[in-house]
Amino acid sequence: MVEGLLIDELPQIAASAPDLAFIIRPAPTGSVPFRLGLMASPRRLYSDGESYAEVRCLIFDVEGRFCSEAGSILTFNLNGLGRLVGPAVVAAEKGLAMITVQSDSAGSGEAQIMVASPGLIGDTLSISMTDLQLIDDFESYDPANPVGNFWKTTTGTFAALMVEPRPGMAGGQRLRVDYGIGGGKPPYTGFIYTLPAALKGAKFLRFYLQGDGSGRGLAVRINRTSSSYWQYEMALTSTEESMVELPLRGFLPSDGSSPLDLTRALSLSFHILRGSGGDGSGTIALDDILFANSSTSGIAGERGAILPEALQLLQNWPNPFNASTEFSFVLPRRMHPQLSVYDIQGRRVATLAVGERPAGRHRLVWQAAGRPSGAYILVLEAEGERAIQKCLLLR
Repeated sequence: MVEGLLIDELPQIAASAPDLAFIIRPAPTGSVPFRLGLMASPRRLYSDGESYAEVRCLIFDVEGRFCSEAGSILTFNLNGLGRLVGPAVVAAEKGLAMITVQSDSAGSGEAQIMVASPGLIGDTLSISMTDLQLIDDFESYDPANPVGNFWKTTTGTFAALMVEPRPGMAGGQRLRVDYGIGGGKPPYTGFIYTLPAALKGAKFLRFYLQGDGSGRGLAVRINRTSSSYWQYEMALTSTEESMVELPLRGFLPSDGSSPLDLTRALSLSFHILRGSGGDGSGTIALDDILFANSSTSGIAGERGAILPEALQLLQNWPNPFNASTEFSFVLPRRMHPQLSVYDIQGRRVATLAVGERPAGRHRLVWQAAGRPSGAYILVLEAEGERAIQKCLLLR
């Protein structure tokens, strides 16, 4: 990368962001095919047996230019999780062939896709598969981005929400909730978080909880509307931090009939009830809230288990957007990331994150004031790793 330009790296960029393939340099007529290049979209699948990725194989010449006139017989192989859908031997036409990879329900891991063709250098590509959908690990909040922007106390109740250092976890944060019930206040309190729109089906809700030993009730609700929800109740009997894993089949519908459908969920809320603890105040703490498709089966829920092996840049929301958009990235460990925005000509137009960040999920907002409509490329880089997304600005 020279002077903020990506032009010389566009073939490699496109290998990570297949919807940018249209900006790969074309080879002149008569160029000799030299190697194969794999691209996939998406590069991360949910392990539910129902998620798919399209894998494209392009033929390049020795200069890394796309040979749009080339044809060849390609053989694909897959090792690890998932499976190929359709034949493994495919004829490439006009320099391109495509196959489909389907996830399975075997948990988290990777699918290694390999392609070969006589006389050409082959290629290998990894697609990560996970059964975890992280909701919040509370690592991205600070005075400039307070937790109260995302977690809200339910109307008419009392609870003070703040982030605090997580004991025994250097640099880690968790959500602390100081609450009061009864004594002139309602006999319950609650706090709520709006869920992302792209949730898939899961079997478990998992989080870390440090209770206050009050004996009061804790009702966990997955809300479909403001008055319709599925609920799971437990008691705050311990003061030790532990991982809680709730089977979604154990959530009871408020209307007595509708089974839980996570794809229709709008928000997640926690409600502290009087229970056997009576009126008064207390403090609880939560961390690492996520949905999972498989159980931990008694394995210790270490914090690192929910973090990716490589850095991730998630799709921005909303997309397309007008004026501003929010996106998140996830770091597998403490790193010094740089997050840059490029226009379609490869010119850097903004730098949004520079400096050391702890492991976990981080949120940022890009204010695109003054930028023209069009496609933009988000590039996250740290310690030799790179993640890429494309976004669309519409005025």
